[in-house]
Amino acid sequence: MKLRSLMLILISALFTACASQTAMDYKQSDSVSLSQYKSFSIKPLDIKGHDTKVESVLEIGIKSALESRGLTYLESNADIEVQYAGGVKSTQAVDLKPVSVGSAVYTSHDVVSQTRATLVINIQDTKTNENVWRSSGSRVIGEDKVPQAKINSSLEKIFQNFK
Repeated sequence: MKLRSLMLILISALFTACASQTAMDYKQSDSVSLSQYKSFSIKPLDIKGHDTKVESVLEIGIKSALESRGLTYLESNADIEVQYAGGVKSTQAVDLKPVSVGSAVYTSHDVVSQTRATLVINIQDTKTNENVWRSSGSRVIGEDKVPQAKINSSLEKIFQNFK
């Protein structure tokens, strides 16, 4: 139970961070626009690094974001399929700091542990099987719990780039 709570806290921080502090990468096919789609379904991607413990948080946020843009959620036979993966990984990094000694400046370095969260979203047209929009981002996160409403708002900002 502790691990699940920690994962939800960490992935919550990811969504707020990705939408507000870290630039997400976006790519949209030139041949499509959001207005040509009326419905969507959601599918988690089974890829390395995806954490199944965060699926419910992600799916609630994705549904909220796309429904606010006028799309209808369907379990099957939707116009587009939103594929996603999210995960959290502990890593090590080098922290560099300037140190002044007299008139010289040296660099101090420390190896620090950090937690990095990653989010990847792909939208596929279900009739043509063409990938029509993609977004991804990654950043170092803290352990502050973020409410679902804030996660939803962050995902709405991400999906605003699907035009």
